[in-house]
Amino acid sequence: MNNLYVERSKENYEVTEKLKEFNNNNLSLKTPHLKIKDKEWKKKYKFYTELLSTSGLLSDLDLGVLGNLISTELMLERVQLQLLNKDVSITEQSKLLNSYQKLLSSYNTLCSTVGLGIKNRGQILKNQEKKIEEEQDPLLQILK
Repeated sequence: MNNLYVERSKENYEVTEKLKEFNNNNLSLKTPHLKIKDKEWKKKYKFYTELLSTSGLLSDLDLGVLGNLISTELMLERVQLQLLNKDVSITEQSKLLNSYQKLLSSYNTLCSTVGLGIKNRGQILKNQEKKIEEEQDPLLQILK
C-alpha cells in the first residue's frame, strides 16, 4: 500500500513539473472570452496575471475563470457602494445584501479555483521571493 502511494506521488510530481514547464513556454495571458473595455477590469486583470504568473499557478485554462473572478470582484465593489448609500430603502438593502452574499460565495469559489485561496498564499509568496532572488543574483544577471 505504501509503495503504491509513493508511486502515485512520484507520478503526480512529474506531471505537475511537466505542466509547469509547458505553461512557462506557452502562456499567452490573453483572455479571448471577454471583450471588456473597462479600465478597472483591465488593471485588475493585469495585476492578477502578473501575480499568478510569478507564482507559477496560472495557465491558459485558468484565464476564463480569472475573467469571471475579476467581473465578480467589480460587481461586489458596486454592490458595496450601493449598500453604503443612505438613500436606499430597507427592502432594496435586503435585496442588495442577498445579492452581495451570493456574489461573495461565488467570489470565494473562484479565488480558490484560480489559486488565490488561503492554501495557495504560501506558494505565491515563496515563488515571488524566489523570483526576486533570481533577479538580484549577480551570476544570473551576467549570464543573461
